[in-house]
Amino acid sequence: MVNVQAQPTQGAPEIASVLLGIQGSLFLVAGLGTLPFGVVEPWMRLLGLATLVLAGCTFWLARGVRRHRRWARRWTLGLEVLCVVGTLLLSWLPIGALNGPVPALSNLVLPAAIAGLLLMGAGPRQKDKTLGAIPRVLS
Repeated sequence: MVNVQAQPTQGAPEIASVLLGIQGSLFLVAGLGTLPFGVVEPWMRLLGLATLVLAGCTFWLARGVRRHRRWARRWTLGLEVLCVVGTLLLSWLPIGALNGPVPALSNLVLPAAIAGLLLMGAGPRQKDKTLGAIPRVLS
């Protein structure tokens, strides 16, 4: 019988990593969906490839967030803020970009939830580091 001891983990980065995987899957489907239209429109080919690169970066960030990397948390927060700001700008412009609950959920609520989870997970971890720090004496 193997004696395994459970290690305490924070649940917020793991949940944010799963949500990032879902967001990356949505980017992947959107990128793959635009590639057939690239036969007629060359700009759609570039948009599809850019979306596929964004999907790959999102999966890479999800891996970094799950491993508690600080750089991944910062880049993910930047990506999610950019997604929320872009969605709000598209919803205020009179071009009819957001119609219905599905685009609002996938483009507004999902990034806001990921950013909230990452911000919630960052608080206690930084506090623990500062509590145990030994003050330096400057000479």
